[in-house]
Amino acid sequence: MLGGQVYALRDDLNIVSGKDYSSAPYVLLEYTDSDGRSDMEVYKVIREEGDIRFDYTVEAGTILQAPMPLPLMAKPTGPKVIGFPARSLNASVSYWVAESNSTIEQTIGSASLTKTTFELNQPPLKSMDDMFLQKVSANTDEPSGAASPFFVTEIDREGKTASGYLHGGLHTLSGIATTDSNDPLVMGFSISGNSGLSEGSLVLIADTKSGVGGAAYFGTIDSVDVVNNTIELRLVNTGDEPPFSLTDKEDNKSILSGIQTLIHSFKDLVDLSGPDNEFELRLTYNPVSITNKDRADFYAGFTFQDRKGDVWVYRGPHTASEDPRFPMQFYYKTLSGFYFPTQSKTDQPPVGTTTPYLRPEALDGCLLYTSPSPRDRG
Repeated sequence: MLGGQVYALRDDLNIVSGKDYSSAPYVLLEYTDSDGRSDMEVYKVIREEGDIRFDYTVEAGTILQAPMPLPLMAKPTGPKVIGFPARSLNASVSYWVAESNSTIEQTIGSASLTKTTFELNQPPLKSMDDMFLQKVSANTDEPSGAASPFFVTEIDREGKTASGYLHGGLHTLSGIATTDSNDPLVMGFSISGNSGLSEGSLVLIADTKSGVGGAAYFGTIDSVDVVNNTIELRLVNTGDEPPFSLTDKEDNKSILSGIQTLIHSFKDLVDLSGPDNEFELRLTYNPVSITNKDRADFYAGFTFQDRKGDVWVYRGPHTASEDPRFPMQFYYKTLSGFYFPTQSKTDQPPVGTTTPYLRPEALDGCLLYTSPSPRDRG
């Protein structure tokens, strides 16, 4: 509590099962009521709800403020090196390195595609998210490869894996559209464009609105209306428990209410361009420059830290067509009275211990997720 305000910094410290059960993630606020007597309120701690999410736009040329109350607390600086200013541990995550990969060949209807799983050097961020896969050259004399879109459908934070599909295009779906078909498996959508789409081709539609926990489904294109920007899809039931009803169209509409993204033109890893030797395979939101090899990572990045430990957003998108995003990992220093139920009373961390905001770093998957505004085109 700071300045009479209560702030939740974590929701995962409670022991919620077993003999050592402590409590569910709730906060008890004791206060003096208007009649002068002590009273108490109970508040549930949640991360996100509806449109209130750790996903927002920041303006280039400004300091990136951490979520409250972190700006009111001591900066989480690392060990100070003599002759250099202290560095804050708050930092953006530029990319994930794919240390190994495996593939599964899938047959959906009459189409075949490849699902790829990557073992990463650190826990992945979120599922139902469009990223880039790129071969980044370790040799300054050899250029890096062009970035290819990779849609992440599943993640395992503990196992540090991300699975999904390389693809050639993405369109936005803005809502379910009227269709003349009475077939429960035929659904119409309003769509942002039609390039790369053809009748009979396989597509992936995804719930990117719900964030973590969203779902993805397959369908084939029945028709594309290029005049009215609508598309008809025939839903494909997959898995041991098919998601779609064969008789109830309204039930299927309910399942698809959060669908916002359509992925098409699936590819394989062999389609990646770039060096065959001495490269790093990266999963990233912002690919490095193919031509500017000396400053490739700086070109792809968005933030820098000043001598006071403040993080600045120094640029927006390089071009008007980009959709730049980057995650941030924030930390805080514990205060007097902070208690960790998973540790004994005699083994509590000392005041001032640097701690990851929201989750333990090893299981992080809910980093702050930001998009630089196009005020600065770089």
